[in-house]
Amino acid sequence: NYTSEHDDQILPVLAELPYWINKGDETRVYWSENHMIMWMSAAWLLHEREGWAMDDNLRTRLVHWLNLKKTYGFYEFFSQTYLPYTLGGVLNLADFAEDEEIRRLAGEVANYLVEHIMMGTNAKGNMFVVAGRTKDSKYTSHSHNHDAAINLLTGMGSVPSNVTASTAELSTTEVDLSWGIDTYTDNLNVEYSFGHALSDSDTVHATQSKTDKFVFQWSGGAYFHPDVVNDTTWMMDTYNLWGHGNFTELGGFSGFPNWIVGWGADIAAPISRSSVITGGNIDIWKHKTSMLSSIHDYRGGYLGYQQQTIMATTGNVTTFTQSGSGTSSNLNSHLPKVIQRDNVAMVIYNPLGELCTLFQYCDQDVYLYWPEDKFDEVDYDVHSDNKWITAREGDSYVAVRRDCGGDITGEFNFKCGDDKQMWGFVVGHADTHGSYANFKLIISQATYSASDVFNWSKLANEWTTKLSVDGQSWSNKW
Repeated sequence: NYTSEHDDQILPVLAELPYWINKGDETRVYWSENHMIMWMSAAWLLHEREGWAMDDNLRTRLVHWLNLKKTYGFYEFFSQTYLPYTLGGVLNLADFAEDEEIRRLAGEVANYLVEHIMMGTNAKGNMFVVAGRTKDSKYTSHSHNHDAAINLLTGMGSVPSNVTASTAELSTTEVDLSWGIDTYTDNLNVEYSFGHALSDSDTVHATQSKTDKFVFQWSGGAYFHPDVVNDTTWMMDTYNLWGHGNFTELGGFSGFPNWIVGWGADIAAPISRSSVITGGNIDIWKHKTSMLSSIHDYRGGYLGYQQQTIMATTGNVTTFTQSGSGTSSNLNSHLPKVIQRDNVAMVIYNPLGELCTLFQYCDQDVYLYWPEDKFDEVDYDVHSDNKWITAREGDSYVAVRRDCGGDITGEFNFKCGDDKQMWGFVVGHADTHGSYANFKLIISQATYSASDVFNWSKLANEWTTKLSVDGQSWSNKW
């Protein structure tokens, strides 16, 4: 049981911590979305409880963070990796803050976060949906932080066998989360817009100090982006962050004038532009256990770190593509352009040439995660070209059109190596497509093409792709 002796042991240690960005810090992170709210909630509660003096901008920054999430959603959208930490910071405020405005806002944001989770959860109680700043293991291990939390919230899925941070928080909170929970539906077809344009940052963060405004930009992934590189340079110089572990790749620019750093940012745009995780549209089609989700036309051709842009699930099993090493490295050597309509998606790969010539991201093969042994049925001969494959898990179906044929040799070992590629994803369910045999028949009738077509007006080739399957038909030029 808790006694005052715990304060005597804990508080002296907590008193030594810096609770906000400080000069020369090389280890602590204050600027990702989940880190921001964890640091701020701890600082605010210690300020209220112990009367500790914190930085003068704490309350302004904290209220802005809470209102920002209410208005624009979460930068780390649908992140199975980081949302539990965000939830912990918010619930601590909603349960224990004395400030009525902060307490109220935190309770509202907690419900909004639960709504966010419900949107990406299927009828098996699994949150398998595209995300910003997540890890492949959350899709491939089929056991992640949200399983237990979703079970506590909804009763779906497996009963937790151990205590996690999120289950402890949800088990002890007094916050009424019924509004967020009640938004769950197992039939959904929606385009969800999140965040705001990077160009709107000055307006969105107008109430913040210079330092805090730039930290908010960083929380949205805008570090070395050409449009904000001068802001980043100011932060690095002012707080002497050139030696920080998060910025080792920037160390070579220390001491250079801004125009040199800006020139470097322009050169590095194929890497830096795609780190931004605010401002986009997510398509979600869900029917009970079947779900297809994608980030619409998101940073196609650019490097992608901890970003998943296409995801299909049949309940407990996921399948998706990844470019690069294909070994769950959380790094896509280039992101695809995805166009989804209802339960069908066309996924196009066309990497920027500079990724290889300038940055040595030359492993541009596209790998398929296809855990064959986890499905109930798998078929490889549903189409005459040997490129479409289908699978069934219970009443849920999935089909993938690979860019190349060949045998599946392992969960992450099938790959296609063309520079430009077109893939297709289709999900279905017994309710929407009848029998699995009928679903395979639909897939067998798919038509498509992909080729370079010379555009005389642009005096350049365009990668032209066409796909027609399951009542959906479209073409794209890139």
